[in-house]
Amino acid sequence: MTASPSVIAADDGGAAPDPLRVEQVTSEGALMSLQVRPTDADRGRVGRELRMRLEDRCVAEGLRTRLPRPGTAAGAPAGVR
Repeated sequence: MTASPSVIAADDGGAAPDPLRVEQVTSEGALMSLQVRPTDADRGRVGRELRMRLEDRCVAEGLRTRLPRPGTAAGAPAGVR
């Protein structure tokens, strides 16, 4: 799966931080981190939509996923598809 996030550079000419990062790669898989900043009012809706789209894309690409469960501190695995 390739990611093409839209990143707007900071006004000071510096590059904005990449919202999608690969945190760890092992023989068993990869751990990726994605940063989004919704408003407080939209946080739940945006989180659900983001997880749904990520899981749908992974399934379409033939990737097994373990997306974190919302509201868990450690991001307990939601299961493997």
